[in-house]
Amino acid sequence: VARQQPQQEIADRRGRQHERQGDEGLDDALAAEVAAGKPQPDQDSAAVLQRLRTQAAPVTARDPEHEKQAKSAKGDFDRALTEMKKGNLDGALAQFRQLSAQYPALAGPVVNQAIILRRKGELEAAHKLLQDGLMSHSRNPYFLNQLGVYSREMGQFKKAQASYESAIRIDANYAKAHYNLAVLADLYLHDAALALQEFQTYQTLLPEPDAKVAGWIKEIERRKAVGRLYRYHGPY
Repeated sequence: VARQQPQQEIADRRGRQHERQGDEGLDDALAAEVAAGKPQPDQDSAAVLQRLRTQAAPVTARDPEHEKQAKSAKGDFDRALTEMKKGNLDGALAQFRQLSAQYPALAGPVVNQAIILRRKGELEAAHKLLQDGLMSHSRNPYFLNQLGVYSREMGQFKKAQASYESAIRIDANYAKAHYNLAVLADLYLHDAALALQEFQTYQTLLPEPDAKVAGWIKEIERRKAVGRLYRYHGPY
């Protein structure tokens, strides 16, 4: 009989994977235009959740002004990204802030500011930055994915779910959002059906299925089967 791993161990492992999936949003933002926590109070969840849940339309075309700003910002964006990758977080943060002021239509500089703040240990500031930018960037799936990651870390699981689901509505092929939603559903929402669905979708979007995720799918299927037997037979 296979040893059942403690839930906290599973949470820690997948939580680390979840954070990496979020942080990798850096490269996606550039391409675009560039253990279970305790829920914390969220004073403006109602308004934010409403906006996230009503954002359903996929982006079919870019605004000309957005395209113009993206083209103009590329050189400075690349230089800021280089500084970030070199570990010069303060210098990169200052450059991305300047880019945000100069090119307000672009989500990439905002996302990267949040990533830098998180790396500096300023999670609340990173989360607030993205939440404050939601009105301007609610149709950018990479922005929404990053908001989901930090909402989950803040213990705001409903907001994280709404963020990932909104990102997926905009780009159904955004694999990382499916992955992050699956982890959230499995470890924090305890929704095995949603977790299974999203992990399976994630696998179909990869060039080759991920062996580790395949193992998690089997684990969830086993738990669901045990749950059905328990409900049928009752407790022993």
